[in-house]
Amino acid sequence: MHNFPPCCALYRVDFGKILNRLSLYADDESMFPVIAAKEVEKLDKAKLSLPPRTDVNPDKYTPCNTSQALLAKYHPLILNDYVPISVAGDGNCLFRSVSLGLYGSEKHHKELRARAALEIATHRSWYDPDHPDYCAPFKDEPFIVCPRYADLCSSVSVSGQYADVMSVLALSCITGLRIQMFFPQLTGAFDAHPLTRCIVGRDVDETARSLTVMWTSLSNPETLPIAINHFVPLCKISANVVAVQNVVHGDESDDGDAAECDDDDDDATDNDEPQGDAELSHDDVLPQHAEAAAEPAEEPAAKRSRVEPAIGNGSCIASDDEVSNSSGTNVKLNCNEALDRFHSSQEAYQLLVNASPDVILPDVPRGRKQNCFYLVDNTVNAQRKQGNQKNRFWDDCGVWDSKKSRTVSTTFLRSATGNAGYSLKFVEERDGKYCVKRRSNRK
Repeated sequence: MHNFPPCCALYRVDFGKILNRLSLYADDESMFPVIAAKEVEKLDKAKLSLPPRTDVNPDKYTPCNTSQALLAKYHPLILNDYVPISVAGDGNCLFRSVSLGLYGSEKHHKELRARAALEIATHRSWYDPDHPDYCAPFKDEPFIVCPRYADLCSSVSVSGQYADVMSVLALSCITGLRIQMFFPQLTGAFDAHPLTRCIVGRDVDETARSLTVMWTSLSNPETLPIAINHFVPLCKISANVVAVQNVVHGDESDDGDAAECDDDDDDATDNDEPQGDAELSHDDVLPQHAEAAAEPAEEPAAKRSRVEPAIGNGSCIASDDEVSNSSGTNVKLNCNEALDRFHSSQEAYQLLVNASPDVILPDVPRGRKQNCFYLVDNTVNAQRKQGNQKNRFWDDCGVWDSKKSRTVSTTFLRSATGNAGYSLKFVEERDGKYCVKRRSNRK
């Protein structure tokens, strides 16, 4: 990340011209980084930095009606927490979304694109899947399709060309922020889409403040198939944040994850032809269906601030309320004392039969967890089982691949013992009868 001092008011850089110069060499893998390094050197000498972040009030900005309709149809509970804000759909929507969320205006989109292009050109190992030292944080994720490096360089250097997850990674670096992406799951699967993830760029702190953007569509969500070809900022509704304990000792201001549209920029002299935003079909990123959720672990106390145990919208969107630079008191999310092992069958059974209503959660809470467990209401799954449907669990641990993973179902017989005690015995169903498995001759 390039940290520049505040810019001199007498010095103005035309970032459109920087993009034009970069685009001339985008197809030349040897010259592209050289030209980019010279542009970075000029910016360093000019002591130019990005503008300071602006806090915004989401009530003052125009919501994106299409994104609202999309969320209302497929993820209605997210609208309790977030508002999608409208940005222009001219091929620069990702950069406009970040500009709105950070600075209260879309007019810095060209500078953000230029700086992202410079980052991609000068740190190839982060953005080239074929590089021997490729180190993008999602490099081992089989369900994310990344572009060829040459195609990425060509697209990011031209205003109006498509942008994808690699551009999000570069934007995280140049802004110094985590960028939380939300990709709506349109297949009816309960698990999160692979592109719903928090992107942490080069040299960015894992606990840095965040900005949230949504993959969405320019077309009516009632018209099928839905083409995901647009980005908008998702603005957190601060009134819905529930503070469990007053444990934050730093900046608790709202992220300002969106801002009003402002087209008062240099686009009047921009001769680039808008070519629309990236259209991503469901064939490009393969969603998987969840059948079970592992019991996630509780986040270390040093990285935890506020949580929302009562809100389980299954969005996988972790905001600054769940990850903070501030150290805080240990917040317990209705979980019992942590163990250094799995519970035995009898311990798990005891926890279930003795659970009081105040410790049973509707979903696994969002945020990072380590070495803990939760009791979750399974009423809906019991009803689904009666209809011969699969169980559904909100899984915040990533994609559950039902083809490579399995769900173990075990049947126990409870038998009474002395002094009002009981024991659990493992049984199997064979030919309609429950049997006890025993070893014979050590077999």
